[in-house]
Amino acid sequence: MSEGSILIVAPSAYPVGGVATWIDYIVPGLRKRGWRVTLGLTAGLHHNVDAYLSDHPMEGVIRIRNRTGTPEGRVRGLCHAITAVKPDIVASVNIVDVYSAVNRLKRNRSLKVRAVMTVHGIEVGYYEQINRGAALLDAVIATNRLTCKLASSLGGLDSGRIYYAPYGVRLSGSFTTAPIKRPAPIRIGFVGRLEKSQKRIDDVVAIVREMDRLNINYNLRIAGTGPDESWLRSELKFNVERGVVQFLGALSSNEVEDFYGTIHTLLITSHWETGPIVAWEAMARGVLVVTSAYIGSGLEGNLRHRENCLIYPIGDAAAAVKCIVKTDVELRSRLTSAGIEFVRERMTHERSIEYWSQCFTDIRSLPARPPSVEDTRRAPAGRLDRLLGTRLGEIVRKIPHRKRVPVEPGEEWPHISVASQIAKETFWELARTADFGDAEVFHTGKINSAEH
Repeated sequence: MSEGSILIVAPSAYPVGGVATWIDYIVPGLRKRGWRVTLGLTAGLHHNVDAYLSDHPMEGVIRIRNRTGTPEGRVRGLCHAITAVKPDIVASVNIVDVYSAVNRLKRNRSLKVRAVMTVHGIEVGYYEQINRGAALLDAVIATNRLTCKLASSLGGLDSGRIYYAPYGVRLSGSFTTAPIKRPAPIRIGFVGRLEKSQKRIDDVVAIVREMDRLNINYNLRIAGTGPDESWLRSELKFNVERGVVQFLGALSSNEVEDFYGTIHTLLITSHWETGPIVAWEAMARGVLVVTSAYIGSGLEGNLRHRENCLIYPIGDAAAAVKCIVKTDVELRSRLTSAGIEFVRERMTHERSIEYWSQCFTDIRSLPARPPSVEDTRRAPAGRLDRLLGTRLGEIVRKIPHRKRVPVEPGEEWPHISVASQIAKETFWELARTADFGDAEVFHTGKINSAEH
């Protein structure tokens, strides 16, 4: 029996990272559970659908275009896609105009559809967006317990419309702990987007400098790309020349699995995470995880110091190195065995798909929110709108002419549409306090609700 239909709308500009990995398994997983799932990928100058599908082949994909390059053009493109698919639920993955498009269709009584925001990040803008557009949202599904809490406390959304569904990883190969011998050299891996703000790759440099100062015999393999890759390569140029640091670039899913077989320790230096998936992937392969106490790890409670991993304070390079160089055979064996067992019991694809499917089932049973009358007008996109009005302005813009060129993917298809009113330092202090304070229960569908 069919569960219903879902349109997942996602950007095609980011083929590398945890969200793309999640889409890879959640779409076919939901289909196996009876959902009719269509993946809608945004298209444009910076959103290359062909390139995305080359890295992530998938059937049942539609392209969502903005014919005029304006905010109104984005909403119209989304309305066209939603009307063509006629889903019960539209789930947005960082495409903010989805909510206005669904609201417009509700106002026009074109479709009975629910707008769902899937939250994959902890930046302040997401929660201010929820707060500003709460009337447009039928529900939020968050991948982390802290993000659930912030959707309520900062987003102002009714807790009855906040759902929790974690990520999962594929179990493959045998679950035997990697041989534990005194590493010579210690083989360390880093997997992720190479940027400073979230992933804190400047801490990677500090950790390398500390290992050099202590004359530690190590080999660091860095997998990934990102905006600060050139800076990182420059900072570690001498170490690359010595042969102790290697840059591998972006790796496919199969290449990442092979990569874990070449290292003893996965290093995570992040400021915040909603997973990360790489931690569970490494644990599943018997790799010891050494991680910062990143924001997002507190309420989640999956990473436990000296129980299934080693944790150090964010930015403390000396403490990170002490964790990396621990060579006690019994300790490493116990931690990696516990990591394997943890992933097998709680972080598999199957378990994650079960959560997401139940959340969508529960949301489908909710009464759809009525359309908001506040989201009816848009500011003029330019001179044509001011002279002719939005409707005629958009018609004229479809005639070939020179359009404004978006500078980056987030301008072409924005993740948020509101300016932040909370200082970043204030937000991170609020998030840190919320994450490592008292726990809070949120919806997880009907799956093992007692344990949450």
